[in-house]
Amino acid sequence: MFSTGEFISYGCNGVCKVEGITLMEAPGSREMHEYYMLKPLYRERGTIYCPVDTQKGSVRRKILTKEESLNLLSQLSQMDCIESDNRKDFEEKCKIAVQSGECAQWMKVFKTLWKEQRQRRDSGKKMTATQERFMKAARDNLCGELAVSLDKEFVQIETLIKENLEKSAS
Repeated sequence: MFSTGEFISYGCNGVCKVEGITLMEAPGSREMHEYYMLKPLYRERGTIYCPVDTQKGSVRRKILTKEESLNLLSQLSQMDCIESDNRKDFEEKCKIAVQSGECAQWMKVFKTLWKEQRQRRDSGKKMTATQERFMKAARDNLCGELAVSLDKEFVQIETLIKENLEKSAS
């Protein structure tokens, strides 16, 4: 169970602050259930209500610790990219990784698509809309979580990751 004031990762909503717990009727029933009241930090949504007693649906977990975040960042240059022989399979692998709720998977997607973006730019092409959507989702979730766990600004984390990718590409 999460505590009021705690930061958690909640599916594609990214980092959320637990604002409290409230009793509400469950959809489709008259029974009262406990729900977390979650406030997304980097999304312009209002409050999200998430059932306390079930893990169905979106992945929710405590955010990484500072040590875990630093360890993940140190692994960036050695991290493999997503490989595939065809676009449809590649996009499916990116989708699964983004929906996994795991920072390492988000980093893998971001690194892969960052490299793809560079290659396409160098040949005068743009990324597909699907690739751009996956890259944005992976970046937003990854940078948001690392920013909170490392007590940095979102843009500082994004810059740090891009600088590390530039160094490893050289």
